Amino acid sequence: MTAAWMLSLALCAPPAEAIELRQPVAEADDDVEADYRSLVQRTHRLQRPDPHEFVPRLVELRGRVAIDSALHAIERRRMTRGLDVRLVEMHTRLRHEVSRAERDAKRAARTPSAEGGAALPRAALDLIGLIETTVAPETWAINGGRGTITYWGPGMALVIRQTGEAHHQVGGTLQQMRRADQ
Repeated sequence: MTAAWMLSLALCAPPAEAIELRQPVAEADDDVEADYRSLVQRTHRLQRPDPHEFVPRLVELRGRVAIDSALHAIERRRMTRGLDVRLVEMHTRLRHEVSRAERDAKRAARTPSAEGGAALPRAALDLIGLIETTVAPETWAINGGRGTITYWGPGMALVIRQTGEAHHQVGGTLQQMRRADQ
């Protein structure tokens, strides 16, 4: 089960009354509150908790909280909301990872291969990536917009098709980079 799927399952889970109990409540002897505190502290302490590691634990604990009859209803809601916040954070992180991977794949797909011509110089790829992520990022084709930027090898130049405002911003970015190199 992928972490994103598990996250979706957790966020769309039925209310506690509709969950079928896997074990009798009398046998649920473990301390849900201690597990909750421990898991929330671990995810809070880590600067970038790994969603692949923590989502299954968060989903499992959310299910245990939902069926634990020893918890007061207010406490159950508080813990469920806390776990939901962590799950949404993990979902956002996973979406960013997928978006980054898709952008990298698009960028690699438009880079000429060795059999189709010379590959772009690393500096050109880095500069294109910098421009696409800092200057009006939503307007570039790689991010769903209409603007394009390509490297023209014979002239060692970037060919940019973009709005006037974006051209102005690209010029400013390049000037700042030149000043920083001096």
